Amino acid sequence: MRIAEQYYKNLLDKLFDGIVCIDQNKAITYWNKAAEKIAGHTAGDVIGRAACSEILSHSDREGADLCQGACIIEKTLSDGVTREGEYYIKHKEGHRVPIALKLEPVYNVEGQISGVVQIFHDNSSRIAALNVIEKLKKLAMIDPLTGLANRRYVNKLLESKTDEMKRYGLRFGVLFIDIDHFKNVNDSYGHDIGDKVLWNVSRNMSTLIRSSDILGRWGGEEFIAIILNVDRDEL
Repeated sequence: MRIAEQYYKNLLDKLFDGIVCIDQNKAITYWNKAAEKIAGHTAGDVIGRAACSEILSHSDREGADLCQGACIIEKTLSDGVTREGEYYIKHKEGHRVPIALKLEPVYNVEGQISGVVQIFHDNSSRIAALNVIEKLKKLAMIDPLTGLANRRYVNKLLESKTDEMKRYGLRFGVLFIDIDHFKNVNDSYGHDIGDKVLWNVSRNMSTLIRSSDILGRWGGEEFIAIILNVDRDEL
């Protein structure tokens, strides 16, 4: 290896991002240390192997193999368009690794596409953070026992629908519902059975309203339904 090549190889090996060079035949020609750390494969494992093989196949969040049909490497080799996105690759040990990926075309001296370079980094921390945020959002707006909207969310929705009614005349109805003598259930059978009753009642009521309406738990054995676009008789 020439001195200049070794210099740039050492430089690329110090990057946090994985760098993979792929030729026109979709064969891997370069694989840096960060790519090795992220995917688990050494350069010796992959150099000369097809990029769209199991070594470097891309999948979406649901696990669909993107190398079957709509291969992003083939597309960039064909049209020279830079592509970015969030994908998954398969680690050498078998688990999936979320990555943030950028594909750049590489041109020869004649201006023709001679390959692509793939730049990517482990996206696990971002995915984990998004999952935590999503869980926190659900905890903030959903009653954990029944899975219905909680009182906080219902209050926000009531404010919003009241404002829409004042501004645009969009009418809505409110149903306030409670379970008669629910205290007797808890006293006679215990709170575990009481929780099951609340869950079953909430499921049954959910089947009785339209998909556009909102059913929430107001508190205890009390429920509230917001019924959209109805007058008094329809309510």
